[in-house]
Amino acid sequence: MTHHRLTSVETITCLPQKAHTGRLETLMDMGAPPEQVLAETRRVLAMKPEKAIQGELLSAQIEVLLQSGNRAAAAAVAWRYLEEGHTARAADFSYLAQEAYP
Repeated sequence: MTHHRLTSVETITCLPQKAHTGRLETLMDMGAPPEQVLAETRRVLAMKPEKAIQGELLSAQIEVLLQSGNRAAAAAVAWRYLEEGHTARAADFSYLAQEAYP
């Protein structure tokens, strides 16, 4: 956690980037419904976290979509994952992305 002084009376506290995924991990561990997990990934993605965290969130979306039987949506997210230059799981998702845009 870092603190930044904005003015002589205002400060801002920034959480570590990994803190953005804490609630998501809890939801997944608890077996939350797919809609709830996907909503959490969208909420955190809207906060524009660093690229590595974005990749983790997209990976989570893909996994949840596949588990819930929505392969077409998972393929579209896999395409996005690759298009945005994420590499950690690129080999895992490249086959799936090809289904979105053969």
